Amino acid sequence: MPGTTAPAAPRTPMTKKSLMITASSVVGVAALTVGGFAATSFLSGGGAQPEDVLPANTLAFVKVDMDPAAGQKVNLYKLSKKFEDVEVSSEDSIKDDLLEPLFADSLDGIDYDKDIKPWLGDRAALAAIPDGQDSVTPVMVVEFTDEEKMQAGLEKVEASAASDLETDPPSAEEIDDVAWAVSGDYVVIAEDQKIADEVAGTEQVLAADADYQGDIEALGGDQIVTAWADVEATYDAMPEDVTADLLDLYDVDTDAADPIKFEPTGSLVMGINAQSDHIEFVTKALDLSTGIEQPASVPGTGLVNEFPADTVAAVSVSGLGEAAVSLYDSLAESGAVTDEMLAEAEGRLDLDLPDDLRAILGTDLAAGATMSPGDPEDLTVFGKVRTADAARVLSLIETLVGETGAAADDVYAEARADHYVAGSSADALALAEAGGLGGNERFRKVVADASTASAVGFVDIGRLFDELVTAEEDPDRGFAPLDAFGFSVSGDAESSTFTARLSLR
Repeated sequence: MPGTTAPAAPRTPMTKKSLMITASSVVGVAALTVGGFAATSFLSGGGAQPEDVLPANTLAFVKVDMDPAAGQKVNLYKLSKKFEDVEVSSEDSIKDDLLEPLFADSLDGIDYDKDIKPWLGDRAALAAIPDGQDSVTPVMVVEFTDEEKMQAGLEKVEASAASDLETDPPSAEEIDDVAWAVSGDYVVIAEDQKIADEVAGTEQVLAADADYQGDIEALGGDQIVTAWADVEATYDAMPEDVTADLLDLYDVDTDAADPIKFEPTGSLVMGINAQSDHIEFVTKALDLSTGIEQPASVPGTGLVNEFPADTVAAVSVSGLGEAAVSLYDSLAESGAVTDEMLAEAEGRLDLDLPDDLRAILGTDLAAGATMSPGDPEDLTVFGKVRTADAARVLSLIETLVGETGAAADDVYAEARADHYVAGSSADALALAEAGGLGGNERFRKVVADASTASAVGFVDIGRLFDELVTAEEDPDRGFAPLDAFGFSVSGDAESSTFTARLSLR
């Protein structure tokens, strides 16, 4: 049970290349490897979770379940078999098949089957927690099945890591305090014994926090890797140089008479999961705010769906015009845009700022490309923008072309009643309104909520690869299993969802 702590056995000094780094590698690389086939959300398997051990004041963490629920194991196994270099013998051996080569390649003298497998459990997490001294410390919790074998295994890992030092015995600069303690079925690994003991003995755990529970429920689904962060608490714990960079990013003048208050709040929760034919990565921003007014998020209209079915790459963004105007206003207020710069732009280019930014970028903007069969380098690029003043934009384009010295015939753009189209050729203009991408099976599989998302991206990896195979004598076969990649963003500035999917053939 959380809170029960076994005395730590006497050990030799840990080193900077020792247990904490090695244990982090186990969890981190396992998360990345398993996450290569699925990721981020709530794990549905039974038994204690890492958050049942981690303290309630945890700032952020990432956890991995190396033995997920039955449906996820089946999907992981099927997806892994599509890659020739990944050797997984069965659904039940995923954890061991993925971890064994990692230990074989990284630690001398460590036999995974003898030293790690006999005690390693299915779950682990790497967390950031306050250390009580206005700083943050990393803590790892790893599930074990046999405490005695766990102690022996970790001591052997420690000895292996220490043997990789440049001096023998290790110098004072190389020695680092790292310790562990036991909490229920988890070993808590920290940079000093006090922290390890405090975490192992904590009574207020993260799993009991109502806000954390709500965040995980919002993510939903059966996930393999989960990451979570309390944005406000994490920001408050950041070093001053990092927070200063964030203030610069948002152009916050802390010396102003009435400075803008940068006060991040809310939380982030991320996850990866494996479906039968694709991997899904989901990130949710929940009640997220910086204290600085942001442009309102605009629901999408599915503009990218109007592109041709054979589009190999496409991207669309809604509300870009208003966002650009807001950015311009902020820059002008801060002095980044001067009256002299404004006068030059208005004089030479006949621009009416910031209103022309709204017209050019519009309420919806989409761009895409197709390729000629057998010639992957022959791309046709096209775009479509919904705007209230398409004729004005066309006039601006002609002015800009004149400034560059290009011939008018080299510019392909036409104005419509409520939008304008542009492209790399005269034929490209028609492609911008050909229709069909919304019915493309690859597109529909990897792009969530394409008709309403405020931002959408798509790449037909399978077709690109097939064209490269045709064009090259010895193409890289590493991309052969990949089918398509897509992403979408929906929601508003405070509560949004980013979904990315990678499908396999």
